[in-house]
Amino acid sequence: MVSDDDRKKLKVLLGSRYTTEVLQVLAENNIINQSTGQPYSTGFISNVFAGVYENTEIEDAFYTVYERREEKQNAIKWKRERLNTPTS
Repeated sequence: MVSDDDRKKLKVLLGSRYTTEVLQVLAENNIINQSTGQPYSTGFISNVFAGVYENTEIEDAFYTVYERREEKQNAIKWKRERLNTPTS
């Protein structure tokens, strides 16, 4: 289960539009709802994030999306710094 502290940290970077990316990570790993044979619903994913339900595969996807977004932000930050660094 995602702890309250983790949820706060994840929320800062994930914001409120994270379910599409979580679904993408789940699809990349062939993770589906075992009872229906379909992808998990965005509502279920949101409920896992809120702590209503527990699902370790979805929770792992949250951290994967977080890592990807963090890497993207760091790459953009590095490019900005590189652009603003004076050259000789």
